[in-house]
Amino acid sequence: GVSLVKKSVDSIVGSYAEYQSAQMRLESAIRSTNFASKQSTFGLSRLAAQIKENTGVSDSLTLSSSALLTTFTNISGDVFPETQKAIIDMTAAMNAGKVTQEGLKSSTIQVGKALNNPIQGLNALSRVGVKFTKNQKDLIKTFVNMGQTADPQRIILQELNKEFAGTASAQSYEKAIRDLDSAFGDLQKEIGVNLMPVVQAIAESITEIIKTTTVQDLGRLITAFGLAAGVGSILNKALIMTIGNLAKAATGAKALRVALLALSGKGAILAVVGGLGVLGNKILKTTGFLGDLNSVAQQTKATFNQFQGQFSENAD
Repeated sequence: GVSLVKKSVDSIVGSYAEYQSAQMRLESAIRSTNFASKQSTFGLSRLAAQIKENTGVSDSLTLSSSALLTTFTNISGDVFPETQKAIIDMTAAMNAGKVTQEGLKSSTIQVGKALNNPIQGLNALSRVGVKFTKNQKDLIKTFVNMGQTADPQRIILQELNKEFAGTASAQSYEKAIRDLDSAFGDLQKEIGVNLMPVVQAIAESITEIIKTTTVQDLGRLITAFGLAAGVGSILNKALIMTIGNLAKAATGAKALRVALLALSGKGAILAVVGGLGVLGNKILKTTGFLGDLNSVAQQTKATFNQFQGQFSENAD
């Protein structure tokens, strides 16, 4: 049951977590390259959303590609968005319409190298089927020798667009599947953005429980009940039932209480998880019972001591 719930929550929260993680990697890459790309996470997120609208490619995939592309620090300004679009089209063309994480990574590296160092990069693109004429190669060398970067990059992009432009956005079975996946992904992200704080709060609470909870106190209590149970069969049965209830309370109610306290400041939970009002009432009753646990233990110990004293007197 727990495993099934975890899988369901992971599938919902996972889409948003993946998107958030892609944005964080992109932000880190932009900063680590000292903003050489002249791009922002916000701007590239909007670009990724536009690409998704036109091609069905997940914005998380595009953001991951953008994060890798920023490491090629000679690609910047207006050339960057155009390069990102060309990479998506090239990936679709090179992989029978499919745009995957690995396919995007490969295309991003190939195009990134070509634009970062146009003269050497031409060879890498040629090996995957992108052909340049002698005039194009000579012109690229001339621009590079003149210390210009943007012009040779545009020549390369023009050739890429000539060969691959529109491939990813072309109506096809693969695009239809990508559109469907993106629609589901968007829905999961909408749910995940509200559900994630709840899941994080529960995870943190459970972690704290695991770190701080021991079985020592429960073990002492069970030992006390076990000794007292030797007085008689009727008392023994009653104590066994009590031990079972207390054990459940100690493990279940404590966890529920901590989780409830952790979630009490999360107003969104009541909107996300329906029906918690009834469950909350039961939880409060259970935790109230657990609050008397120490008193029950003390009374049990006193009862046992009384029986033990009487038994000793009778034995004498």
